[in-house]
Amino acid sequence: MQKQRVVLEAIRFVTIFLVVSFAAWLVLSATTLPNEVAAHSSNALLSLFGKSGQVEQDGVPHLVFSEGVLSPKKIDAEVSELCSGALELAVLFGIIVASEDRSWRKRAAGLLGALAFVLVFNPIRIAVTLLYADSAWLSAVHEVGFRVSLVVLIVFYYAVWYYWLSGGDSCGRRCA
Repeated sequence: MQKQRVVLEAIRFVTIFLVVSFAAWLVLSATTLPNEVAAHSSNALLSLFGKSGQVEQDGVPHLVFSEGVLSPKKIDAEVSELCSGALELAVLFGIIVASEDRSWRKRAAGLLGALAFVLVFNPIRIAVTLLYADSAWLSAVHEVGFRVSLVVLIVFYYAVWYYWLSGGDSCGRRCA
């Protein structure tokens, strides 16, 4: 009987995660606001490295630089949906809401923390990638580093939130 209950809880967790993540993804994908925030904040961060460019719109924002860090060639980087941080937010929202052994108050704090976390770390990911935009390392930095950081950052935030920030007053299977 215990095993059946655990299986049902796992199914419930996955279902809530999928529904909330998908709903969050739909809401975030309905606008280019996440892309624009990512583009402007990344550009502001790049200006700290003396690499400020312009944010141009062509359906989605582009970061355009008159020259690269290592070469004089023009760089035009599209800040697409996958660069916006929307996917990370959707996944974090889903997994936090599905964590029913935490109170709604802890989950609400976790959602706000996830938003702040993505707003801080996503521009860093983009800026680091763009610093290598005109180098031989671009492919490795973008294809591996950028994508791996997506998973690592999601797992890192959730682990920190779940085990340290929201721990202590776990309220059993369900919380009101």
